[in-house]
Amino acid sequence: MILGKKRETPREWEAVSVGETDEFLRRVEDRDVLLYLGVTEDTNPLFLQSVYAEQTPYGHVVVPPGLLLGWVTGRVSKRLPGPGSRVVGQRITFPEAARHSSAIRLRLKVIGKDDGRHQLTLEVIGEDEDGRRVIDGELDVLGPPPTNRLFRDAYENF
Repeated sequence: MILGKKRETPREWEAVSVGETDEFLRRVEDRDVLLYLGVTEDTNPLFLQSVYAEQTPYGHVVVPPGLLLGWVTGRVSKRLPGPGSRVVGQRITFPEAARHSSAIRLRLKVIGKDDGRHQLTLEVIGEDEDGRRVIDGELDVLGPPPTNRLFRDAYENF
């Protein structure tokens, strides 16, 4: 367990199929932005200082693009394809700036599966509640490695 949360059980590679999707909603909260900025030491006033941000063409404080990408890669590790997977490539754009306090709907979709390389291509789309695209692109993801069934649940308490 990590901080009281039970880990997801790794999925078998064969269980992942092209066309499979995972969609989730995240509301951007101050704590999310502050934690991200603290970890990355990003001091861009556009992400935190409303007086500054209101004077820019955006007119408001915006969400760091890396935070959005972090939510996406976290979901890759948790759900699609799941624990043990690893992002190895990305082609991502951030067409519109997401606003603080906005609700962001993020969707991952398997658009390619290479059994020989044990790799997936995932389409990534994220939109705010106004339908503005705030993240768009693709990820290359190595699927979870096969595990020894005897020890499959051995990591559960870590």
